[in-house]
Amino acid sequence: DKAIETVNAIKVKLVAAFGATDTDKAKIQTEVTALQAQLKAYADGATFSGSNFLSVTSTKDAAGAAAAADTGVQQTAKVVSAFNRTSAGVSSISTIDINVEDIKLFDSGTAANLKNAGILDRATAIYSTTKAQDAFESTFATQVAGGATDTAAKTAAATAATAADATATVVVTKSVFNLDVTAAGVTDGVIGAMMAKVDAVLKDMTNAATTLGAAKSRIDLQKTFTQSLMDSIDRGVGQLVDADMNKESTRLQALQVQQQLGIQALSIANGSSQSILSLFRG
Repeated sequence: DKAIETVNAIKVKLVAAFGATDTDKAKIQTEVTALQAQLKAYADGATFSGSNFLSVTSTKDAAGAAAAADTGVQQTAKVVSAFNRTSAGVSSISTIDINVEDIKLFDSGTAANLKNAGILDRATAIYSTTKAQDAFESTFATQVAGGATDTAAKTAAATAATAADATATVVVTKSVFNLDVTAAGVTDGVIGAMMAKVDAVLKDMTNAATTLGAAKSRIDLQKTFTQSLMDSIDRGVGQLVDADMNKESTRLQALQVQQQLGIQALSIANGSSQSILSLFRG
């Protein structure tokens, strides 16, 4: 959520850069750069049980071999969600599969070897018109969702952008992580295209957050169930081994009364024998 909020903040800065002077753009870019650094910090710090699914380094292909050109991917992560035991005493562990490749924000693997870069560090063309940029982003997203590599997706998206607006040109090739409103050739039209790029990234991040949220909800449900089960077992064991204080207190009082009666009986018995002996002495 923090990362999405930060990307939204970058979008707000892009809006502020519309029609701004070069001096103002430089100031805005300083703020954008700070937000970009914060995005990396969020991703680097997002660890779960020692694993980071948002900031990764892909060095292997899908088969686990060393990655070659356009083959480097993240392996599916398995997160333990439950420990199960059948009535026969057989134990098993349930896991949740998380497709890290679809949710990673940064991938520091060798760029030429990656099948797909991270959502935030994926550098793509930024066109001189929003119309061309919209066509590019839409086609690129469709291609990647269909399993295409970034290289193939960019080629198809470039064709779509040209078809949408033949007059548009590529001004810069940037990712959200290194957008720069002070770069040469960045006009208001290009800033509009940058915003279209940010919107596309926000959509991808929302999908990634949904995936992680679903996994978290499942883990939380299992955690709650396990805690309830433990509490129930604790109560059951307590009923078996803990003393009933009211019952034991009553029993103790009865034993004390019996003890006192026994002492009094002995006292009476001793007194009677002494009386009989005194008769013989007389």
